[in-house]
Amino acid sequence: DILSVRHGPRNLPVYRYSSRDLSYAAKSIINSGYDTLGLSIELSDEGQVKALAFATVEEVYHISFKNLTPGGKRPGKDLSFFNLLSGRRGLLAGFSMARIALHMHRELGYHVSGIDLSTLFSKSTRCPWYPAKFLSMKVDPDVDSFRVNDLWCRNSEDELEALERMCLKAWISAK
Repeated sequence: DILSVRHGPRNLPVYRYSSRDLSYAAKSIINSGYDTLGLSIELSDEGQVKALAFATVEEVYHISFKNLTPGGKRPGKDLSFFNLLSGRRGLLAGFSMARIALHMHRELGYHVSGIDLSTLFSKSTRCPWYPAKFLSMKVDPDVDSFRVNDLWCRNSEDELEALERMCLKAWISAK
């Protein structure tokens, strides 16, 4: 309903992993064969990384970090995951990429390199585009602007709805 039928997914498979499976998840994402991946992040109310979603135009990879405790042990550095986040294995694209990168470095110790879609076409980095404007200008002029922007503007208490919102944000970023 967010995008017209010609641009929206009819079915979007989601592959779910935990932070214990970083290497396997990263290799699966890299082996998807796509050069561009959409990226979104879910944060707790305290600002800790709860999950990441990487998306191609055909599928989404969701990695949960909810088994990490505040100040607890980080997952060990994984070379495949490092290569994925650093952009060595493809281009990462997302909205508010600097914010994503800061949280990933602070919480998990990884550097992130990617394209910030909210400032990619804006006249100034001080006037970023909302996701709906980006979609309507570059993908489909018939987007439901309210529903698209709402994905980024509020968190959901319902775990399944939060997963769906996060995966849609990553998929939109891959478009």
